[in-house]
Amino acid sequence: MKHRTFRRLCACTCASILITAVCLADKPAKPPAAKDMAGIYVGYSDYDDFYRIDLRPDFTGYFAEVAPPRSVIHKYGTSTYRITHWSLEGFNLVVSVVPADSKTEGIRLKGTVGAFDVLRLEASGTTNRWKRKLVLYSEDQTRISSEETRDAIKRVEGK
Repeated sequence: MKHRTFRRLCACTCASILITAVCLADKPAKPPAAKDMAGIYVGYSDYDDFYRIDLRPDFTGYFAEVAPPRSVIHKYGTSTYRITHWSLEGFNLVVSVVPADSKTEGIRLKGTVGAFDVLRLEASGTTNRWKRKLVLYSEDQTRISSEETRDAIKRVEGK
C-alpha cells in the first residue's frame, strides 16, 4: 500500500513539474529595458584582447580594446572609440561607433544582451576584413565574483 502511494506521489510531482515547464516555455523572456543596460562591461575576445564598453544613460558612451600586456602587439596601445548612439531592439544591442583618433581603424559593433548582464558582441573592421567575438560582463558583477572567489580560496587556504 505504501509503495502505491509513493508511486502516485512521484507521478503527481512529475506531472506538476512538467506542467510548470510547459507553461514557462510558452512565455518568452522579456528583454531588458535600455535604461537598465547603462554601465560598464569588460571582457575578452576570442583572440584574447581585452575590451571595455561604457554605455552611458544618455545612449552615448565609449569602447576600447587593448592586446594582452605580454603580447608583441601590446606596444601599439589601445584602440578607443566614441559611441555616438546605442539602443536595444529586443535583445539586440545596436551600437554606432566612431574612432576617437585618426590612427584608429573604423569598426562595426553589434551583439546581443544575455542573462545576468552579459553582452555577446561581434566587432569587425571596416577597412581590414577581421572579426572578433567578445563576451563582456558587467564590471560590478566581475568585481563581486572575483572578490567572492578570492575570499573563498583564502578561507580554504587558511584551514
